[in-house]
Amino acid sequence: LLKKAQPKLVCLVVNDDLLSIIMLESMLLQYCGIQPEHVHRANNGLEAYQMAMQMDYDLILMDLNMHTMNGFQSC
Repeated sequence: LLKKAQPKLVCLVVNDDLLSIIMLESMLLQYCGIQPEHVHRANNGLEAYQMAMQMDYDLILMDLNMHTMNGFQSC
């Protein structure tokens, strides 16, 4: 299984489906030991791009097929 993450690891979860975001957040919290305040959400690629320009994330989990701006375009 996954090793426990550093407590200061900051992650961005990007998906246009709220259920998928909740599932990924839950996995990061439960299996990786990441603190809830260090898991951020974005609902599309444009929002993720803007957030990534403001903060250095250690991990970004992104859906590739989203509205507004998809994962390929935002990368």
